[in-house]
Amino acid sequence: MLKDVILIRVNRDENIELSEKYNFDGVYIPRTFALNSEGDIVKSLYDEDDRFAYFLPPDMPAYLYGFIKRLKNKNEKAKTL
Repeated sequence: MLKDVILIRVNRDENIELSEKYNFDGVYIPRTFALNSEGDIVKSLYDEDDRFAYFLPPDMPAYLYGFIKRLKNKNEKAKTL
């Protein structure tokens, strides 16, 4: 679906510094972020009004699929600009 996307999982207890960097909306887990090449969150993919905007249920693949689809659409729009 996306050839230039890398998915990683980080254990927040073992990566305190990284966890603190992305701790701007609380410490709930799991959270899923799409980052640009500078390490900034691509916030346009998320509903910022949602209390848990970065939560994707790990047992519901449809949420991950929807997230990847939004990311793909954003990438395709950026390529046409």
